[in-house]
Amino acid sequence: MRKVTISDVASEAGCSKAAVSYVINRTRPISAEVRKKVLDAAERLGYYPSGKRNTPRRRSIALLIRGDFRVGNEPAFTFHHEILRRGYVPQIFMCGSDAESLKPVLSAIGNDRNIAGVINTVPDIGSLNLLKYCRELPSFIYARNGCMLCSVHCNYTHRMNLALSHLHTLGHRKVVFFIDSATMDKQQMIDNLAFLQRYSRSVGMEARVVAHPERRDNPVLFPKLDREWDGGATAILAWNDFFASMVYQWAYERYIRIPDKLSVIAFCDEFSARGFAPPLTSVQIPLDLLVHHTVEALLARIEDRKTEEVLLHPFLSMEASTGPLLKKH
Repeated sequence: MRKVTISDVASEAGCSKAAVSYVINRTRPISAEVRKKVLDAAERLGYYPSGKRNTPRRRSIALLIRGDFRVGNEPAFTFHHEILRRGYVPQIFMCGSDAESLKPVLSAIGNDRNIAGVINTVPDIGSLNLLKYCRELPSFIYARNGCMLCSVHCNYTHRMNLALSHLHTLGHRKVVFFIDSATMDKQQMIDNLAFLQRYSRSVGMEARVVAHPERRDNPVLFPKLDREWDGGATAILAWNDFFASMVYQWAYERYIRIPDKLSVIAFCDEFSARGFAPPLTSVQIPLDLLVHHTVEALLARIEDRKTEEVLLHPFLSMEASTGPLLKKH
């Protein structure tokens, strides 16, 4: 009896041999309709891949991170361990912020025949960059909110509510929201600012926004914070731990004691918050759940499985950087 070939499957399914190869080897995105036709045809004809195709060729996951993987990057370590636990090999790629440094990194990922998918934790890398330079990859996912490539989301409205309610309870009425104007997702920014205005009006708080690109020098920022301090601000809500560190530096140089004269709260993970002195009050996303569901969502795409969207709820971790409102001077 003649052996069934990939050409036979293509003829039976009414598609090209390339399409059959993409479905079998998972080397390129294929529509659900074409995928079903190919798999049904292969089953009817009794086709089974031979040789090396018995084992999927792509068993690595590219993890894009910013910073040093070896020092103080708990999210990267957590992703690394979860990918290993699920039977894939993590490949770490440390990325810069400028386009010139991103291009060779993403191109290398796209040309690596062992990589099955990408988990991106770097907000500077947009989906267009990935799609442009990693066209050969079947699956991408973002470990952040507001992206079409991610099915794991965080309740950011609740996150804002936790931070502002905490400051309001402590007696603060003039709050500065310190945000990243360069890489912050625009829809997320709109939602956060809209909630900020609604909440502040409802409880009698005065909330102002300081927008600053993360990569600009601190001396450009400090005059902005000086103006808010002189205007009566007693608390700062920072978009992440990087912005919180700039607030700490500014306060140190101005002899402003935290939390005696100024309360600081940030959106960041537990590991980053512990590195501040005094320890940073933060609103955190459960890291273990974020990592588990993000990896699961990516592997479901790679392995052609269905998965539900997940909404994670943040929580408040109270430390020593926030305190009751006292007189500023």
